[in-house]
Amino acid sequence: MKNKILYLIIGILLIALSFSIYYSIKQNIISIKEQIEFQDSLYFYKNKIDSIYIAKDLVEVDLNSINKYNKELKEEIKNLKEHPIIITKIETEFKEVDLEAITDSIKKDLNQKYIFYNWHINQNPYYQIEGSSYYSWRNDSIRTTINNIRINSGIWLDLIEDGSKFTVIARSDNPYIDVSNINSAIIDLNSSNLIKKKFDKKWSIGPYVGIGIGTYQEKIRPELQIGIGIQYSLWKF
Repeated sequence: MKNKILYLIIGILLIALSFSIYYSIKQNIISIKEQIEFQDSLYFYKNKIDSIYIAKDLVEVDLNSINKYNKELKEEIKNLKEHPIIITKIETEFKEVDLEAITDSIKKDLNQKYIFYNWHINQNPYYQIEGSSYYSWRNDSIRTTINNIRINSGIWLDLIEDGSKFTVIARSDNPYIDVSNINSAIIDLNSSNLIKKKFDKKWSIGPYVGIGIGTYQEKIRPELQIGIGIQYSLWKF
């Protein structure tokens, strides 16, 4: 009778373990699918002082399948010599603004009927533009040339962990520059030898419930074991 009860308990534990593994794998698959679905969606993120970032959730892919997610990232990886962890391309655009030029010098020729002047637009420390313009009233033509453009901008790029996902957030410290797109992916963290070396600990201590081998009436048989132990992991999944 006792043996039947023991085997029943063992059977229940094995069934529970099987369902637990199945559910864990299923949830991981669902999580990956959800990440892939919102991979291309940008949204706004605020920090503690209400600075606005452009944010994008990341999907983790391996080197062999990155091409199906993004060919541009694949080309970047091919050009690298070392093992990549995170590949990110930030796209920016200059905001449309009304510009007012300041004239530096003017040259007039009444006989040839034209006027030529140098000018500049200065919005320190964000951008500076220098150019020249030519106007002829003889043939009613205008020509403007931009000689120099300087745009100063730093891009803040952070990787944050939010619940069960990684998110890249980016913003420019130039108010005239917008982050228009974030193109990024995590490249299979499990394939990094450095990460494994630093974080993949083999030893652990804690409570356990399991099935072991014991003796009863000089007979070896499986039995339920509960306790606290030290464990060295040979394989993790």
